[in-house]
Amino acid sequence: RVAPALAAAVLAGLAAVMLAGLYVSFSRGAWLGAAAAGLALAAALPRRTWLGVTLVGLGLAGGWVLAANSLLPSSLTARLAQVGDFINTTDVTGVDITPDNFAIVERLAHWQAAEGMVRDYPWLGVGVGNYEVAYPRYSLINWPVALGHAHMIYLNVLAETGLLGLSTYVILWLAVLALTLRVIRRTDGLARGLALGLLGAWVHLAVHQIVDDLYVNNIPLTIGALLGVLVVLSRAPRQIVPAARVNARPHSFTSGNHDD
Repeated sequence: RVAPALAAAVLAGLAAVMLAGLYVSFSRGAWLGAAAAGLALAAALPRRTWLGVTLVGLGLAGGWVLAANSLLPSSLTARLAQVGDFINTTDVTGVDITPDNFAIVERLAHWQAAEGMVRDYPWLGVGVGNYEVAYPRYSLINWPVALGHAHMIYLNVLAETGLLGLSTYVILWLAVLALTLRVIRRTDGLARGLALGLLGAWVHLAVHQIVDDLYVNNIPLTIGALLGVLVVLSRAPRQIVPAARVNARPHSFTSGNHDD
């Protein structure tokens, strides 16, 4: 029993370090992605659907209570409050640029340039990887320098590959999510824990990239490795989970194990 306790303590310590790093990053996208991933894990962790839905409801209610009673750190709530600026502002051509709004206006300016590309090339886009090449034709007067991408993966994919490319991208990740959920249902123990972790990674990625493009530096290599883990887990023999652990109903069994 010492080894499991030690492993749990080490994992808890690593989780605490990662949460601290997440907080001090002051990344709104990372915070929203982490919150969405936490809700996804709460929903998928129990084998009973109703229990997962209950946990998600409790999590949302708890977050609302903390926010409504000003129990969250002011630095966090103030930072998250700026997320609304991404929705409320549609044209930043004539917006006054200040130190407070610089990051948001810069991102929205690149979104606006991507929207121009989509208007001109709605079906096939300007070409894979050509956002930066096409940017000078669509840039706003105060933002002549391209940042390499549109700072929103869905808009970036739409600008570069059009509606056909974006549809393919969405279908790909829906298939990855479906496979991950299938592995979660079919496995137990460590394999199921890994699959749950992958689910959290996919959800975080999907939500965070609403306000950014994370396919930079070596992150695609990490994502590729995680996809490899998913493939290995999906090809492993199905683990039989005792029905008593799934249904928790008092009844007799005709055999020792049942499929979940």
